[in-house]
Amino acid sequence: MESFLAPPPARGGDLKALLARLDQAANCALETAGPGHLAYIPGSGLYSAALAEFYNRALNRYGGLASVAPALAALEESLIRWMAHDVCGLPKGSGGLLTSGGSMATFSATVAARHDRLGEDLAGGTVYTTAFAHHSVAKAARLAGIRSAHIRTVPHTPDLRMDPGSYLQDMEAAGSVPDSGHLGPELTHEIRGLRAWLPLHLHGVDAFRDALDEKLDLAEHVHEVLSGVAELEVPQRPDLSTVIFRVRPADGGPAAAERADEASRRLLERINGHRRVVLSSTVVGGRYTLRVCVVSHRTHHDRIAEALQIITAEARNIAAA
Repeated sequence: MESFLAPPPARGGDLKALLARLDQAANCALETAGPGHLAYIPGSGLYSAALAEFYNRALNRYGGLASVAPALAALEESLIRWMAHDVCGLPKGSGGLLTSGGSMATFSATVAARHDRLGEDLAGGTVYTTAFAHHSVAKAARLAGIRSAHIRTVPHTPDLRMDPGSYLQDMEAAGSVPDSGHLGPELTHEIRGLRAWLPLHLHGVDAFRDALDEKLDLAEHVHEVLSGVAELEVPQRPDLSTVIFRVRPADGGPAAAERADEASRRLLERINGHRRVVLSSTVVGGRYTLRVCVVSHRTHHDRIAEALQIITAEARNIAAA
């Protein structure tokens, strides 16, 4: 590790040796693009997307003004319009921009909503969220100038969605290709559409639809199998591709719940210790909970079957210990 902290030399090094060091650094990490990564929502690791990104970075075309790269701006705009209309079902003419990730997208949307609803007077602005909303929501609200006292956490329904009744009660108590430089916080906006445009045109839309259907089916399969393991409880049916589960307590008392939570922590360590799959954890209703997130395009039934075998065996080992 110390060799990676050293400053660069005065004279250039050997490319082969440097690439070998990069490989060493990359291997000292989780394989987030592999089939066994079931912990979070990583980048795709799709080769054609990486190729498009390499092409884009090498050309270094500026995307903030349509006039300086009109064809690439039109390419990105057509992709955004297709996503807005055909994928999301928004009205024709809808648009937007591609951001660096979900957190920046949430921030951009929050600022747009603040501007639309509040204008320049932010004093009365209030953001409603729940305990299970992504942490980027509250962060985006603070960055958008909403006071912390006006970021309100409202109750949720048993399936972890916002309770509309509580929300409403609190409310009652309280054409051409556009430039993208004025959208979002980035002025130096790169051409991000290429990394989606090339894979979609190269592989076809159906390939991505089929992959998504496969991941949703795999999540349902995980839910079905884990629901049949007596040592585990699976409190929620997955909406998309994330399944949560934990060790079942011996009874309904708080002491049993604490022991079950500790067993769930050991269960996660033992599952990940196999180094075939990586799961992550969260807290739901005050209980330590494991999660299986099926996202990678390289994850198929064989790896999920192996993951389920590991989870089931280790759950029974924990219970028997």
